[in-house]
Amino acid sequence: MAAADLDWPAFGAMTGARLGGGRARKNTVPFEEQHGYLVIEDQHNPITAPLLALNGKWGPEEFYPLETPPFSRDTEHVLVSVDRVKSDANECTTCAAVDDLPVAWTRAYGKGRIFYTSLGHHPALFETPEMAKFMLGALQFVLGDLQTDTTPGPQLKKQ
Repeated sequence: MAAADLDWPAFGAMTGARLGGGRARKNTVPFEEQHGYLVIEDQHNPITAPLLALNGKWGPEEFYPLETPPFSRDTEHVLVSVDRVKSDANECTTCAAVDDLPVAWTRAYGKGRIFYTSLGHHPALFETPEMAKFMLGALQFVLGDLQTDTTPGPQLKKQ
């Protein structure tokens, strides 16, 4: 979603993200198969519960750095990020390039709810029950059928 409307500032303000690292401005980005380890930052959230069974391993994926701003942990409730220490820099090139790599969060926006994720670049990921349940929880949250915490923070702990 962060790449959908790069030239529309209101879109980045609403979602809390836009792709960074110079890759976002390219018209096409070839799929770069990366593997990494996820940190489930909110382990008590029903959206993230299905991902706990994976023990953090994730991929194939394409991880992107985010522009700061608009991304800020002061405005987003981060659900999932990439564990830069546990992820091999040879398998996750983005992991070595940034200090913070959040990949899913929620937030309140006006009278609505925002769920953001950059996970799911490879079709095989959607064939897993964990991803299906993760996305179902996200849809239920956005529709108002699932209540979850949208309190921003906490700040990234240095790894």
